[in-house]
Amino acid sequence: MGNTKYDIDRYDYSLELQPTDEGIRSKTFATLSLFSDGKNVADINILNPGEKPGRKYFAGHQLNIDIIYEKLAPTLDMLRHEKPLRLLVWHSGTHDDPTHIEARLDKGDLEQVGQNN
Repeated sequence: MGNTKYDIDRYDYSLELQPTDEGIRSKTFATLSLFSDGKNVADINILNPGEKPGRKYFAGHQLNIDIIYEKLAPTLDMLRHEKPLRLLVWHSGTHDDPTHIEARLDKGDLEQVGQNN
């Protein structure tokens, strides 16, 4: 199983002003682009209410993933208020032809078990 870790240093947030009639953009409400060392490492497509997520995939080394509309607010909150953040990605198969992809946006300052802050 392959895995990758990216330290997220910035993000861009864009709204689809007029979705197209074709393809995935017709389902997309907004996109969050995640950057690590100036490189776009992931695009998170936030789907219009009621739309179902599609298959995660890589475009080069960039992860493309859909999330449901209801996850937009907590995802933006995490991006705005939690530092440092990292994107963790696991996949089976090869990077060019993955059979399964998992991803997690995680707080970079992991707390030790049993510590009272």
